Amino acid sequence: MRSGYRRRLHPRERKLRRDPPTANDPHGESVVSVHPEPPSLDINVERHDGHVVVHPVGRLDATNGPALDQALEDVFDGGANRFVLDMSGIAYISSLGLAVLLRGAKRAKGEGGRISLCALQDGVTKVFEISGFFVLFDCFETRAEALAALTSPGQGD
Repeated sequence: MRSGYRRRLHPRERKLRRDPPTANDPHGESVVSVHPEPPSLDINVERHDGHVVVHPVGRLDATNGPALDQALEDVFDGGANRFVLDMSGIAYISSLGLAVLLRGAKRAKGEGGRISLCALQDGVTKVFEISGFFVLFDCFETRAEALAALTSPGQGD
């Protein structure tokens, strides 16, 4: 082989520079399958004027759905059956994410409450329209509107 020759990589392969050449890797290159860590879902649970606001930030999908499911369970176990889910930080929602919200809506209804959603992004709004999820939740443009609705008698009943 010529000095300085390097194997040409397929465009889908990623190459990473490694240690100097070895007997198993004479060109000093290693082809590595890179699997980035899945995007995380940060969940903030806050209190505003005695009301609970759950604010997830990230992708709501199969990887991150269980974390929101647990956070909603914790809110219910803490005694809240009417609360705001601020969706401003969710740009993507999968079918599993919808299932998490559906479980939350069913539990809230079973306990005489309701989940109010606010600040849905365009992609999430489109998924809600297609799936018919708007009938399950009170939806508001802003967090302030959603919090105000929690104090209004008969809202969502």
